[in-house]
Amino acid sequence: MTPKEPVVLVLAPVGRDAQLAASILAKHGIGTRICANLDEVLRLLDSAHCLVVAEEALINSDRSQFAAWLRNQPAWSDFPVVLLAMRGTEFDQPLAFLDRYLIVLERPFLASSLANSVRSVGTALGRDSQECL
Repeated sequence: MTPKEPVVLVLAPVGRDAQLAASILAKHGIGTRICANLDEVLRLLDSAHCLVVAEEALINSDRSQFAAWLRNQPAWSDFPVVLLAMRGTEFDQPLAFLDRYLIVLERPFLASSLANSVRSVGTALGRDSQECL
């Protein structure tokens, strides 16, 4: 299966999580774009269907513009965010603005869990998952 246009943004700047997530999604025919930082994500959000992001990438960034972008989405939109969280950590209060958009996967995660979470975004948006992913 050949990946479609990159519509899933991946932000995991520490370690190999970004490359691993992109590789897993590519094997499931889901196109991705690895981003170096939240500023790059912000520039690409309007053309994306989903963001896969490591918890530490958000904790260590200024989240105000991202939070504002989410708040400005239409009520029906609910832009999905798949948060890669460390096992056993509590959901961080500074990330509470993500609550209505969030799918949390604890690391280490199963490849199928990541692919299914991202694929379900298409279903939740009322689109055929192959069309939007």
